[in-house]
Amino acid sequence: MINKKAAGIIIVGAILCTSIGVGYNKISANANKDNILLLNYSAAKNQPKTDSFKINSLSIDQALDWVSDNEILTLNKKGEQQDINSPKFKYYNYYLSIYNINTGNTRDFKNVTSDWGDIKISPDKKYVIYVEPKYMPKVGSDEWKKDLNSGKLFSRSVKILNLATGEITDFKTEYKDQQANYSWIDKDKLFVYYPNEKNKWIVENVDGTIYKTGYFKTSGSTYSAWPAYNLNIKVLFNDVSGNFVMCQSGSYVNNATNKSTYYYVNVKTNEMKEIYRSKGFSINYFVNRSGTYILDYIGNETKLICFDSNGVKNGEYSYKTNTILCDVTRDGDRAALMQDGALNILDLKTGKLTKVYDGMFRNNIITPKWNSDGTALIFNVKDKVDILRIQ
Repeated sequence: MINKKAAGIIIVGAILCTSIGVGYNKISANANKDNILLLNYSAAKNQPKTDSFKINSLSIDQALDWVSDNEILTLNKKGEQQDINSPKFKYYNYYLSIYNINTGNTRDFKNVTSDWGDIKISPDKKYVIYVEPKYMPKVGSDEWKKDLNSGKLFSRSVKILNLATGEITDFKTEYKDQQANYSWIDKDKLFVYYPNEKNKWIVENVDGTIYKTGYFKTSGSTYSAWPAYNLNIKVLFNDVSGNFVMCQSGSYVNNATNKSTYYYVNVKTNEMKEIYRSKGFSINYFVNRSGTYILDYIGNETKLICFDSNGVKNGEYSYKTNTILCDVTRDGDRAALMQDGALNILDLKTGKLTKVYDGMFRNNIITPKWNSDGTALIFNVKDKVDILRIQ
């Protein structure tokens, strides 16, 4: 059974992020990132005010990701809905907008209807994949029975939005009635994982062309596996190569309760290479092309373990407080962490940790996001969006 404290950390952590580390150095030459500058800085609690930090606040509701250096993809309330099966429960639908930081102008996509969950933008910032909210008839009604018998009850409508044209198309996912995880590989290709279909994964184009299909060689469940993160999957014509990371549930690995095992999976051979076996409770991890970053909750201590793109360990940092990993720059130089409600920047070259914002983030936050070159970070706090800039 999952430790209540650890489970609480993770639940809040899908939402929040944080700090204090010592570890290996990671060699990287990028001198222009040595100083962190934020516009209109308000000093973190219990820290002296310094000219090194400033904050730029934007009067927009919720930021999702960067579209360009000057534009942000935002989520906007579209309408309030009441759950027919739980009258006391209300939820919101949302539409998407592109907000220009310099001008304050927005481009709205009000024909998009989504919740605030799984919305992902392609690497070239041209497409967004999202899942439309599922309308659920009243349980036991004739409509509910009809949808249940037809298989429509749990079907999900997955859409692709073209940000350049505003065109919305159906994503031809194979199992519309199954939970799935979608991850962009490049500008028009996705990695799709179906945990309820014998751990099946597919490499697919936005037009429905399937390049590669595979299955995980696992015993039991892949509890938090959601191998949504790829390292270097490439598609050249119809040839698929590279690898991605999978986390297999500790509850089913060698009878080690609450422990997890991380693998690199070769998409061509389906070979699985173990890179880390957790010593505590671990389901918070991040992967990009610079490597794999894993948080392991061991008693009252949290460890951040870093691996390069070949699966070779190149860093380890220890924390004495609740820590959540939010995002890592593409070059692997910096990480955004949340710790006890404070936003921190960890220099992965030196181990230096800098608190840049103190104060609990709202509970429906989309985690902080670095821009393409790791010089700016957007994050949601209270009723506004802030931008941290590194110069």
